[in-house]
Amino acid sequence: MTNTSEEQSQTNVTSNSRSGHKTISALAIFALGLNAAAAVYTSSPSDFALPNVSRLAELLPHTEAPAQVPQTVVAALNDIQSAQKQHLASLQETSSSLQQNVALLQQESSTIGLLRQSITDEQADVKNISAQIADEHVDVAIQKYAKLVGSAAQGAIAR
Repeated sequence: MTNTSEEQSQTNVTSNSRSGHKTISALAIFALGLNAAAAVYTSSPSDFALPNVSRLAELLPHTEAPAQVPQTVVAALNDIQSAQKQHLASLQETSSSLQQNVALLQQESSTIGLLRQSITDEQADVKNISAQIADEHVDVAIQKYAKLVGSAAQGAIAR
């Protein structure tokens, strides 16, 4: 148990000394900054030499003009752009054609609906007319039967 206590105290001392070093380093940097600010504030403008900007420009890396793109690449890119424009025009034409086809299909659908309704109405009329004709045939048949029966009865009475 004593060894463990000693190890903990050594760890605490090491930890404390590291944070102490950080604090001292931070204070030293702050002091340097404060001294530099005071030196600048107390000096006259003639004490400062202006930097030689031309020397600074020599230190910067020179940027070269970009290499020219080969004409074959430019021609290929122009061909691709032209093909894309033609494809766009073709797509726009197709879109317009599809919109017209949709409009025609809607009109035809409406017309088909009207024709179906007309056919349904005509079928109902045909059924009514057929029923009337059937009733008339029955009436005519009854009248013929009645005449036949009446004539047969009169013939039987006459005999």
